[in-house]
Amino acid sequence: MCEILVKALSYTLLVYIVSILEKTIHYWLEHPLLGTWQSHLFVHGKGAMLLAHSIYIYFCFVGFFFIHFLVEIVW
Repeated sequence: MCEILVKALSYTLLVYIVSILEKTIHYWLEHPLLGTWQSHLFVHGKGAMLLAHSIYIYFCFVGFFFIHFLVEIVW
């Protein structure tokens, strides 16, 4: 069971990092001369939404890996 949680956490962190990179690149392409992208990402509520999506994705991964684990046992 611990293996399922660790896999889900690692995949979720990977998705979270890629999502932050995506938002950062998108912001830099729209506003190349403006200063901090962190304020745009975290002050305007987008960081909280990104965190909420990451928590949702974590539980989806837990369900996926749990079902995958059960299928390995049965077959």
